[in-house]
Amino acid sequence: DALTALQAAAAAGDSAPNVALVALSLGQTAYRAANSSKARADYERAIRLLEFSDKTNGSDEAKFLLGVTSLSLGQSLLTEAQGLARGNAGQKAQ
Repeated sequence: DALTALQAAAAAGDSAPNVALVALSLGQTAYRAANSSKARADYERAIRLLEFSDKTNGSDEAKFLLGVTSLSLGQSLLTEAQGLARGNAGQKAQ
């Protein structure tokens, strides 16, 4: 996958700023996809890419996108949990 390739590039001595920039771009694209799909796996993929970008060559943009993505994942999980709780409450009422 892309993250593995980026990790290999960084380990092989490719420019950390360049590798981080590619990871940031992929992370941003993954965030957009996650925001559309609302799928947990998509948010987690975006988070892994953004964490790698920030770890490789820290940037304010990576930190910001990581925070926004984490918040969006949290909101999605909360909405999912509330739906489950309502379902359980409805079953108990029957």
